[in-house]
Amino acid sequence: MTISAAIPTTLSGMTFDSNFECGNAVSFAELEDGVISFRLAPDTNGKDRQWYLFRVRGGRGRRVTFRLDGLSETNVPIHWKDACPVIGPGLAGPWGRSGGNCGVIGDGWEFTLVIPFDETYIGFHHPYGYERNLRQIERWCSHPSVTREVIGHSIEKRPIDLLRVREGGVEAGRLGVWVTCRQHAGESNASWFLDGFMEWLLSAEGAPLRKAATVNVVPMINPDGVIAGNYRLNAAGVNLNRVWNKPDPATSPEILAVTSAVRRWVDSGNRYDFFIDLHGDSEALACYAFQPGASIKPPKYHSPHRYHADSRRYIAMVASRAPDFHPDEGVVETDDVGLSRQFMTFEYGVMAELFEMGYSTVNYGPNAGLWLTPERHGAIGRAAGESLAEYLLGGC
Repeated sequence: MTISAAIPTTLSGMTFDSNFECGNAVSFAELEDGVISFRLAPDTNGKDRQWYLFRVRGGRGRRVTFRLDGLSETNVPIHWKDACPVIGPGLAGPWGRSGGNCGVIGDGWEFTLVIPFDETYIGFHHPYGYERNLRQIERWCSHPSVTREVIGHSIEKRPIDLLRVREGGVEAGRLGVWVTCRQHAGESNASWFLDGFMEWLLSAEGAPLRKAATVNVVPMINPDGVIAGNYRLNAAGVNLNRVWNKPDPATSPEILAVTSAVRRWVDSGNRYDFFIDLHGDSEALACYAFQPGASIKPPKYHSPHRYHADSRRYIAMVASRAPDFHPDEGVVETDDVGLSRQFMTFEYGVMAELFEMGYSTVNYGPNAGLWLTPERHGAIGRAAGESLAEYLLGGC
């Protein structure tokens, strides 16, 4: 398993490292007594960086100020003014926020905390690693409606899993849905959304959709990047959400695996009605979905002039169920088919939505100013599933 190459560093009796799954923090140094600086390693074979996760051993009860240097090198420097680290006793959590004392100073970002555990993990957001993904897949596959298939492999030869969710019911004209997640390695909030979606789909409430549709779910497209502690890129340094129209078997086999599986699905005579792709946005104080501007009229959509209105109707359904979801963010006019949502829309004529989960807080609704949690991401995932059933089974 390839993990961070960070070497453990001992400073004032405390040891710092990121040499574990999802870990990213390097160059630990003691600036003065009780002040520890660090930097972010770039993504594998690339320059992207934003995600961090490291651990501290031997510091329980000590008050430490951490300084992340080099904000101008990160993908979204503006993020740090609204950032607050998560803290836990291990990768499995439980996780909480540090409680404040965070701020930008020059080209650095500082936060101060009293180290709470003998081994304390500190990170960008609640992590959701490859090992947790495998555990969740095993749990979901215990449901009688779920089957598992390996549709390809990553650059480092890890399997790309496809979960197919369906149960007895309508066969002729059965609806078809595809859901993809974690193209971008550090977008753990997307996986927490997927947890909520899957819990709903496999519940009694999700049974009508399981009986009327086949829901194809790819839970982790970029396992190599997740394990390495990357922010966006895969092991070849490729942004996977730019190559859907031309995936390279050498540098983006993960996307080729998904697009080939979808093509086989359609060519076998199955319906394809709806596509959902899950992401995280480091800049937005919002959870939202990228959606088409009024000028986007995909020629294969059954009624091109209605595409914008149909998308807005689904978005409104989600917003009515999830107060943390913002229905008016994310309207874009691009028709770049290298992006997942646009590729599926223009290639297959399906309704396609790309959800973006925030990392910090939302600045609207009843939870404004409260730190986002896995539970709140999961609640939006549940709302997306409920809304998908209403959209597809309500005569749309």
